[in-house]
Amino acid sequence: MMIPTLTLKSYSRAKISGISGFENSNIVFICDMDLQKFEARATKDGAPYGVGVGDLLCSMENVAGGEDISFSLSSSMLTQGDGVYRVSLYGKAGDQYFDFGALDFGSINFAGEYGEWSEP
Repeated sequence: MMIPTLTLKSYSRAKISGISGFENSNIVFICDMDLQKFEARATKDGAPYGVGVGDLLCSMENVAGGEDISFSLSSSMLTQGDGVYRVSLYGKAGDQYFDFGALDFGSINFAGEYGEWSEP
């Protein structure tokens, strides 16, 4: 089976913070294949992570290839306090889970390793 590829379509913030004006980031991906399930989760940097682990940011089912996968991230969604978070993206296609890698939500979002994603 081919591995699905996520493409980062857009995002709206460079930093997430509780400071006014930096509370939310809107993120949009597209996938080149149909997904039975997609989820995004946040865990504090260095903490265990995986499917079903951490703060749930987004959960979608039956995502058609080419359809927008969008979610918002705010500081209030991150329940483990201040710090750097790993935002992990998982998809399920053909009854197999795929780890799409992690977003770097340190000082600048999306500055980390893109894994199988590509910028527009």
